[in-house]
Amino acid sequence: MTPRDWGVKPLRIAHITDLHARFELPGEASAPGRDYYAIADSLAAALYELGDVDLLALTGDLIDVPEDLVPGEARAEEQVEADYRRLRELLEARAPRYCVLPGNHDWAHAMARAFDQPARELAVGGYLVAAFWDEEGEAHVPFRPPGERDRFEMLLRRPEPQIHLQHYLLAPHLPDAGWPYNYAEVDALREAVVSSGCVALCLAGHYHDGTPPLRIGGTTFITGPAFCRPERPWRVYGVSDGGVTVEAR
Repeated sequence: MTPRDWGVKPLRIAHITDLHARFELPGEASAPGRDYYAIADSLAAALYELGDVDLLALTGDLIDVPEDLVPGEARAEEQVEADYRRLRELLEARAPRYCVLPGNHDWAHAMARAFDQPARELAVGGYLVAAFWDEEGEAHVPFRPPGERDRFEMLLRRPEPQIHLQHYLLAPHLPDAGWPYNYAEVDALREAVVSSGCVALCLAGHYHDGTPPLRIGGTTFITGPAFCRPERPWRVYGVSDGGVTVEAR
């Protein structure tokens, strides 16, 4: 089976990633361009411009949690969860349908609570959209934890066309980028996606420059540019049997 055989209607997906936003959490910007509170305002403006899309995908690093906060400490958990709730309110007021997942700067448990355990699988216009909640391991190398790996392998055995969302990169391979952007098991994960013949599109974040579409077999791999960059970039993808188109916003 290839994407050209599916016969599903064209789909439009808006993709915003790596906001590194803060609403109420304190702290100075940790990198140039990360004016946390302006990012939150810019997101509100971008959501007004979504237009006719079937899904908004947000692929991690949504809240830039201050490094001096301690996970598990009650007050810290409360503060972080409150910022995620502010983000949820903004999305639900202005986005028709959305999917979120955590990045390495997020607190996944706080995000899950604030979004009431958001769906990791959605049926959207004939496609199964799957969001993977992956983790960082030793030396910041990302990996797909056992539960998510089992779900990933199970989904690839299903016959319907799929779109996969993750924070980290399956392709391209960036061994010389100065940071471990790819999964520890990147080759095995990418091969499983491509050989399954059922994944039309894989979207990622994490690498702030973003990447152009890379088609391997019947799968298109794309990394979105970081919204925290000064120009606040994001994209809209058109997915159809003929492939994937990209609109920069």
